[in-house]
Amino acid sequence: MRSLTIALALFALTLLIGVGAVVHADGLPRPMIVGGTDVPDPNPYTYQVSVGTANSYFCGGSLIAANWVLSAAHCFVDAQTGAVTDAATLVVRVGLRLQSTATIDNNRAVIQLITHPSYDRATSLNDIALLQLATPASADWVVPTADAANDPALTVPGTTSTATGWGGLLGYDPSQSEPTGGQQYPDILHVVQMPIAASEICGINATQICAGEVAGGKDTCQGDSGGPLVVSNGPGGYIQVGVVSNGPGCAAAGYYGVYTRVGSFHNWIATVINPVTLLPQAYLPLVMR
Repeated sequence: MRSLTIALALFALTLLIGVGAVVHADGLPRPMIVGGTDVPDPNPYTYQVSVGTANSYFCGGSLIAANWVLSAAHCFVDAQTGAVTDAATLVVRVGLRLQSTATIDNNRAVIQLITHPSYDRATSLNDIALLQLATPASADWVVPTADAANDPALTVPGTTSTATGWGGLLGYDPSQSEPTGGQQYPDILHVVQMPIAASEICGINATQICAGEVAGGKDTCQGDSGGPLVVSNGPGGYIQVGVVSNGPGCAAAGYYGVYTRVGSFHNWIATVINPVTLLPQAYLPLVMR
């Protein structure tokens, strides 16, 4: 699990960052970008959104349609009770590079939150969620998502993947709950590139992806949960293959970040976003001969 809470003084346009990572009820810290860099200006990762409440940021997400955000279920499900966050309390902020520049124009209310019905808090399987926005963002900011057909070619081990987020900057060993001396969180969106690793190396489920360097040093970490893992689509753009889910420590040697495999959930996403409306059936009169 890789989420945290960061207080935002939005009207003062000042980012108030806590001394250390805020820990969820299960006692586990949540992810951040480690070993990355500031995103350039103008921001090429316009699909990245900030998810929180009126005064906080705790997870990332991605625009997969003008009015739909893809994120992680664990961001919204209490680790102990399984209670789901009230959608009315959530705020999605779009079009941001710096959290401190957020204004009312960046805010989007959430009218519907749907976590995967088979999300398992104990194993982190099916760690995926969708948020419907009350007001759409720019359609130009949307990132396409992988499906079951193109996923295998997009996620071949060794493929360079890209993760973005406002999570912590310092890596730490799985035996720790945070870096020695506390974690550091950026105001500016960060980006890191990592190779996708073979599933058997990470010991993950077929509906998951892992990525990172065997020597460590690059990873997502606390605060990056729900954010996108993308790969090149060839013509210079990106396609989303993963959602930041969990991982032992952050950027430690011999460990990898774990991501929900988007292609495995393509049909579920499509069903939620474009529900099939059943038309009334027409019954023809029975003609007796």
